[in-house]
Amino acid sequence: MRSRRRIRTVARVLLVVVAGAALNSCGRPRQLETTAPATSPVGLTHAHPSAPTTSTDPPPGTSTRSLPDGRTYLLHIDPHPRGPQPLIIALHMAAHSAAQMESTGLSAFADGHRFVVAYGQGVGGYWNAGGCCGADKADDVAYLRDLVAAVEASVDIDRSRVYVIGMSNGAMMAYRAVCEAPQVFAAAGVVAGALMPGVRCGNSTIRVVQIHGTRDTTVPLHGGTGYEGIDFPAQATTNARVGPGSIIDLHLWNGAHQYPNWANDVLWTALSTYRLSATSPAR
Repeated sequence: MRSRRRIRTVARVLLVVVAGAALNSCGRPRQLETTAPATSPVGLTHAHPSAPTTSTDPPPGTSTRSLPDGRTYLLHIDPHPRGPQPLIIALHMAAHSAAQMESTGLSAFADGHRFVVAYGQGVGGYWNAGGCCGADKADDVAYLRDLVAAVEASVDIDRSRVYVIGMSNGAMMAYRAVCEAPQVFAAAGVVAGALMPGVRCGNSTIRVVQIHGTRDTTVPLHGGTGYEGIDFPAQATTNARVGPGSIIDLHLWNGAHQYPNWANDVLWTALSTYRLSATSPAR
């Protein structure tokens, strides 16, 4: 029997494989789960937001840029570029900043793997991700389109390899961006986030790499009340809400609402395999 959707949910081995499943006879995906022992987080958690460092200056290679509408972002450029490079747009969690997202170590990782990083800044520290968080009024998909166009105008990037990643509220925004602008983003990386009810993927075929802690009570893996009393959808409902041929590559670990210190490597290893089928304009 053929299913109306052919969505592949993939679980990759992080350290220890605990459980797995395959497609049933009707072709519908079951949840594949892989867990790994808890590791030390980089330091981004809702309970303990990262404190400012002793210096507010961005790291070497990182500069603050502005868009025509006044919104800003941080741009980190490879000090030794060799032709067009991939671009990752990285989005911070709720009540945080672009500079705090950079504290994940992504800029140094990018230098070693030859890609450019732009750190988005949400209005008031929040992203309009379709149901979380803050005022939920800014057109953040338009902001991300403009950000990609601005980076492309100043840096030699490979437009077929533009990715968006995020943590928590930023991860939810990454889901929204790849759903609503699939001609811009080849794939999304989601850490401790969810596809919120206000996002309509429609028939968009998306590629998502998702990392989620099984002990996360801020954005519960299996849904329910979490951050600020918001009722989050269960991760298992995501497959039914995305377009045919979509891939949700799920990595589970024995952690809470954290950005694990191996996340950059796992995200890049998977995301870097995806490309847009044809280069599209950023707008």
